[in-house]
Amino acid sequence: MVHRRSKLANVLNSCNYFRPKAPREVWKKSVEIIVIHRLWRKSLDMIRRLMYIHWRLLLLAIGFSKLIQVSRDVNAVPKQISKTVERIIIRSDVVKTKQIAFVTSREYPDLTADDRVAGEGLASEGVRVVPAIWNEPSISWEIFDLIIVRSCWDYYKHPETFREWINSMDGFPVWNRPEILRWNMEKGYLFDLERKGIRIPRTIILPNGDQFDAHLIHERMGMDYVVIKPAISASAWQTWKCSLIDLSGDDRSRLKDLSTYADIIVQEFMPEIVANGEWSFVFFGDSFSHAVRKYPRQDDFRVQKEMGGSYHFAQSPPAHLILQAQKIVDIFGEELLYARVDCIERNGELILVELELIEPQLFFDVHPEGVRRFMERLRQLVS
Repeated sequence: MVHRRSKLANVLNSCNYFRPKAPREVWKKSVEIIVIHRLWRKSLDMIRRLMYIHWRLLLLAIGFSKLIQVSRDVNAVPKQISKTVERIIIRSDVVKTKQIAFVTSREYPDLTADDRVAGEGLASEGVRVVPAIWNEPSISWEIFDLIIVRSCWDYYKHPETFREWINSMDGFPVWNRPEILRWNMEKGYLFDLERKGIRIPRTIILPNGDQFDAHLIHERMGMDYVVIKPAISASAWQTWKCSLIDLSGDDRSRLKDLSTYADIIVQEFMPEIVANGEWSFVFFGDSFSHAVRKYPRQDDFRVQKEMGGSYHFAQSPPAHLILQAQKIVDIFGEELLYARVDCIERNGELILVELELIEPQLFFDVHPEGVRRFMERLRQLVS
């Protein structure tokens, strides 16, 4: 039947994030049955309107016979699946489907839970969300209306390859924009923001291969404890706290190994994170959406879930803190799709720890209303 394959593929993709709890093969077969049924009904309507009478009778007889057979199949489709598919088909008949890539990694080929929440919201408006692994060479990026960098959470393990991928995306509708991604990859961007008046923890960078002189660093920074991390990292990878006045053998070994392949960030340890946690302020475009508080597990300072940390929705973050986070985002004007401002609060003032512009978790799981704001920003970019 004309366009049967393309119609079926479109509906399957559009329904991907609406799929009820049913086996994948049952779902796929049910969608196929319903699509074929609708196409046969449309075909019979066209025959009645367009064909000459003597051909019309013959073709109608054949068509009705097939329709009866297909109708029996449709009646066997579970009602929950049938209602979902019919809703998507009706919408896709009248709305031009946009196709958006959510860029992910091989570890999350079906997206993260957070991104699936966003995908469900977009699918409800007839937008097709396609998971696309950033370093999969077979992907044709030109087919997408938008390319949204989301859960490529392994990029820090392959920084040069990721940088090459970003460079290859120049000219494509990628968000955040490639120039922003390049700038945000290395934590030296913190110094750029400090020069613009944003407060950051006391920080130095040791270039790849430089010796870690704890005594000299102690004199320069004026503190006993620091946090060590690679200049390109995520999820607290290779991040730990150490003493500058009593550097252990394990610390020396780790620092020596780290310096062989990465620039090293040496950052002020802020005890406030242990007592009060860390703020994450989420923005879409230049508009504040929501905030969460993240806390480390007991006897640790790292708030990432990979390290045993936890988070919860901040119901009413203080207005003066939102304004401080807004000041950071305002540096970029309307150049952003999303931003997550990670800060530690000290005496009512935010100290910027990270500005996440590449692949931040956006915490839709604790604040689903954020999906609507995310979609509003996407509409602005697509229109």
